Amino acid sequence: MLRYLCTTIIFIAFTGSLWGQRLIYDSLAVEFGSTGGPVPHVNIDTVMDARKNDPAVIGVHETNRYLVIPVDRYVVLDNPLSCEITGMFIIDDKSRHENVLRLEINEFDVFARRQFFMTKYVTHANISLLSGNEDDSFHHKGNLLYETTASPGGFMAKPKQGYQAVLDRWKDQFTEDMIQVSSCIQTGSVCRLPNLIDESHSLRNNLIISMETSIWHNSWLADGEIIFSRPESKRRFYRKAYCIRYRREERLQSLEYSISNDQFNFRISDNFSLVLKSKLFFGLNLWTDEEYRVRGFEDIFILDYSLGPGILFNPYYKRGITFGTGLTGSATFIYSEGFSVKPYISIQLGIKI
Repeated sequence: MLRYLCTTIIFIAFTGSLWGQRLIYDSLAVEFGSTGGPVPHVNIDTVMDARKNDPAVIGVHETNRYLVIPVDRYVVLDNPLSCEITGMFIIDDKSRHENVLRLEINEFDVFARRQFFMTKYVTHANISLLSGNEDDSFHHKGNLLYETTASPGGFMAKPKQGYQAVLDRWKDQFTEDMIQVSSCIQTGSVCRLPNLIDESHSLRNNLIISMETSIWHNSWLADGEIIFSRPESKRRFYRKAYCIRYRREERLQSLEYSISNDQFNFRISDNFSLVLKSKLFFGLNLWTDEEYRVRGFEDIFILDYSLGPGILFNPYYKRGITFGTGLTGSATFIYSEGFSVKPYISIQLGIKI
C-alpha cells in the first residue's frame, strides 16, 4: 500500500512539474501596422538591432494563467523590429548616397503600468542616430529617447489593443522626428529635438533617494522615497516612487506604506520642475495610552490619500542634491473617526545618483 502511495505522489509531482514547464511563458502577437504608407525623403541606410533578445520581441511582462499561475508573456511582432522600422520609410535611389542615416536600436520595450489609477500602455525606446559622411563613414549625432504613452479606447479594452495603440502613437512621433532630422541635415542646421540627447549627457538611469517632511498644526509627516528614474525624453514625464510614511499627531503615530505613488513632472527650466504627487497609503496606528483604552481593534488601521503640487530643484541630466517645497492635502480614514482632511506645507531634500 505504501509503495502505491509513493508512486502516486511521485507521478503527481512529476506531471505537475511538466505542466509547470509548459506554462513558463506565453506570447501575444501584435501588429506593427503602418503610418498610412512609407514616408519619403528619409534616407535610412541600415537599421541595426543591438538588443540581446529575439529581434521580433518588443516586450516581456508577467501575467497569470488560470488566475493563479504566473507566466512570462512575450509581446512579439510578425517580423523583426529592425525590418518593421525600415519598412516605414522609402529610400530614394537617386539620393541613396546623400544625407544617409543609420539607426541602432539599443532599447525597445512596451508594457502596461498603473498611472493615476488608470492603465497606461508605454513604449520605452532608445535609438542611436548616426549620420553619413562624404568618406562613407558615420558619426554619432545622438540618441533618440522615447517614453510614449497611450490608453486604448473603449470599455474593458484588451492588452493587444493597448499595445497597438501605443505603437501607433510611437510611430507617429518617430516619423515626425526622422523627417525633422533629415531636413536639418539637408539644410545644415542644428536639430533641437528635445528627445535627441547628445554624447555630453549620460544615458544611465538614476536613483533618487529623498526625505519629504510635511508640517501643520499638531501634526507632521515624514516620507522616505526611492525613485528609479530613466533619462528624461521630454518636458512632461511620469515617475513612480516607492515610499514609507511616518505620521505623528497628538493622539497617535503611524507607519504607512505606499500602495501607489504617482508623480507627474513638468520641466520649466534646466534646473527646476513642477511636480504633482498622488500618494495612496495603508498603515498601522499606535495610539497613546489614553486613546488605546477606548479604541477597538479596527482602529489600528489607517488609509490615507495625499495630493499636492510642488516645485523641485532637479538639474537636467545632472547628479547631485535635489530639494523642493510644496503643498499637500492629506485625507485619512480611521474606522471610528471616519474621514478627516488636513493641509500641509512640505519640504523635500534628496540626492540623485
